Amino acid sequence: MHHSVDSNLQAGFDVNVNPIMKIKSVLTVLCSLLICDALHAQSSERPNILFIFLDDFGWKDTGYMGSDFYETPHLDRLAREGMIFTQAYSAAANCAPARASLLSGQYTPRHQVFNVGTRPRGKTKHRRLNHIPGTDTLRTDIQTWAHRIQKAGYRTATMGKWHLSDDPIPYGFDVNVGGTHSGGPPRGYYPPHGKVPGLQDVPDDEFVTTTLSRRAVSFIE
Repeated sequence: MHHSVDSNLQAGFDVNVNPIMKIKSVLTVLCSLLICDALHAQSSERPNILFIFLDDFGWKDTGYMGSDFYETPHLDRLAREGMIFTQAYSAAANCAPARASLLSGQYTPRHQVFNVGTRPRGKTKHRRLNHIPGTDTLRTDIQTWAHRIQKAGYRTATMGKWHLSDDPIPYGFDVNVGGTHSGGPPRGYYPPHGKVPGLQDVPDDEFVTTTLSRRAVSFIE
């Protein structure tokens, strides 16, 4: 390996130069090329990033995973034209904890969101384990991936269920449509939606999912 590098150096450098200086020169050239490539990438148009997070969704609930009960043509198309992870692990197979882990990149013992609330769920007589004390709010000092892409120059938005605090804006989002601490629409899936952010002035017969989709497309465009 050393002979190969040295022979390549002889082609472009004085053979009397100290070998360590030769390697430093090569590293400098390589670093310069990497920097130029990075600057070129920054100057090109950035792609939109659309992340769809589904709540209480079974891994076999889509057509592309073999379901013949649910019809999911749009998700099937995304799978067909994109990429599928067939070996994945959920840090918490539960609503808010899974969302907290996804945003933070942390396991539940670190962010302490173990459940969708701070109280035990279900009847006491059926409970086999003690409830782990925790929080129902993700700490604002935790860096989320939304923070990071904001710093990279992206404008960010969250549409729909949030469930980790009263307001998602401090967690790296510029726009919030529908996100509250509630696990679902407080007044149902049709207007009026009360004071839920971004869900005012919508058609009376418009289902909330349609509203969120329409607002998401408008934000991207």
